Amino acid sequence: MSSLSPDYDHEFEDWLYERFAGRTVYNTVKALNHIAREEINWTSRDSVMEWLRNLRRIGKPASTINDYIKPYNRYMEFKGQPKVKLFRQAPPHKIQRATDSDYELLMKACSGYTRERSELMIQLSFRCGLRLMEFSNLKTSSLRDDVITVLGKGEKTRDIYADSMVRDAWKKYMRVRKAGSNTDKLLVNQYGDPMTYHGIKNSFYDLARKAGIEFSTHRARRFFARKARDEGLDLDEVRLLMGHSSADTTLLYTQPDQLDAVEALRRRARKREGFFDEGSEPIRPGTVFERPGRDLNPSHELDRLV
Repeated sequence: MSSLSPDYDHEFEDWLYERFAGRTVYNTVKALNHIAREEINWTSRDSVMEWLRNLRRIGKPASTINDYIKPYNRYMEFKGQPKVKLFRQAPPHKIQRATDSDYELLMKACSGYTRERSELMIQLSFRCGLRLMEFSNLKTSSLRDDVITVLGKGEKTRDIYADSMVRDAWKKYMRVRKAGSNTDKLLVNQYGDPMTYHGIKNSFYDLARKAGIEFSTHRARRFFARKARDEGLDLDEVRLLMGHSSADTTLLYTQPDQLDAVEALRRRARKREGFFDEGSEPIRPGTVFERPGRDLNPSHELDRLV
């Protein structure tokens, strides 16, 4: 790792390594070296503050300036001095998550000889939260009873619950699927060959274009994760369904936005009051995501609420 400028206090590096990961130490040294190359005495708070203000005056975005302030504040903490206040950044964009409306528009966009295949792909996206690369790994034998076995990142497998909508779409597609005898891949093209990663990606792109929306399977995964949390699954259960190794990653997928907070209060108010606002439709939590808690016993054919 590169060292800081000659006026650098070597005790600071030892202090960093005691508290932060190697990557954070590297980025801190890199940022302070950049300040030093600007002929700024980075050990002087006043000099650094004037340099930061000048960056703002010449139009540098707040996020870029804050990338210098954060590592510099580690030096301030080391010296026991007050930290520099971060510049105010623009509010974050709305979380890029698919919606119930997206689902309905995509389903309406399914047509032609690929209709059954497209409907299955949409159901697997919204109701199972599959990654794009996982679609090409599906086999005709991946579905057993009400469980789909998915091959995901790092050649790891996981089981996902397939509700009645997914199972029905799977059956409909299997009735019209025309594949060559040399493949057991679930999704095939018009020639009977397995669909490639890019072929599946283009299919979703065409559906989104017909529906007139912006869509990706990643947005559908966020929808699936958030819906699962709304339905009462705990974070670790969602993590297993998503195929994440860390719950911290799952937390990023399930974090609510402003609309989620408003909708949560609306649901509680309606439940408490026992009626719906005049002219509004009842909220249907299971519009796309079938409520969990159904026992699909192979000994009978109907879903039994538990």
